[in-house]
Amino acid sequence: MAPHGLQSGYCALSGAKSTIALAFSTDGTYFASTHGDHTVKARRVASPAAGAPVHMLKPARARASRQVFDSSSWAIRAVLTGHERTPWTVKFHPRSRRILASGSLDQSLWMWMVPLGHDFMNGGKAAFHIERSVMYSDAGFDVSKCGRFLALCELDTATASGYHLKTVSLQPRSLGQVLQTVALPNCPYVTSVQFSPLVASVLIGCG
Repeated sequence: MAPHGLQSGYCALSGAKSTIALAFSTDGTYFASTHGDHTVKARRVASPAAGAPVHMLKPARARASRQVFDSSSWAIRAVLTGHERTPWTVKFHPRSRRILASGSLDQSLWMWMVPLGHDFMNGGKAAFHIERSVMYSDAGFDVSKCGRFLALCELDTATASGYHLKTVSLQPRSLGQVLQTVALPNCPYVTSVQFSPLVASVLIGCG
């Protein structure tokens, strides 16, 4: 038994190699992971079958809710390919379990429209692809809480003009359109990009 009444266990993901980043969809029904083979895998989180190994998150309070995940039946729903190097970060859209984004060490960001059928599906349709994205950490990009905007930093090596903060639309009619580009002249090294949960402002960490 772990501290504070929590239980833990080892969760083996079939078909995975060198797992790097993890994310749950906001409704808790889908799970994404990135791997050393340059892929992003989306899985369905199943309810536990009788006698199956489970991994339980159980708060100490008796009346509090709990979540139970059956790792033995986390079936792959999509294998997303396109990154040339290891995807460093992955995030689901805050309002849709069908949309997720992944950022890679190849300085690219992919936005995926994931097919979530009942059968295994190899690959998901890429909504758009942004090159020259800075993905040095698992906080290399962020999606606003309202789900309408994506923020990331770009390193312009062609003109040696340094870093730029870009805000990209996630709305259906303008998906992938760059709405704003702001130069960051005094930013030597970007480590983190985060939206405020309350207002449409972006916090940038640099070193």
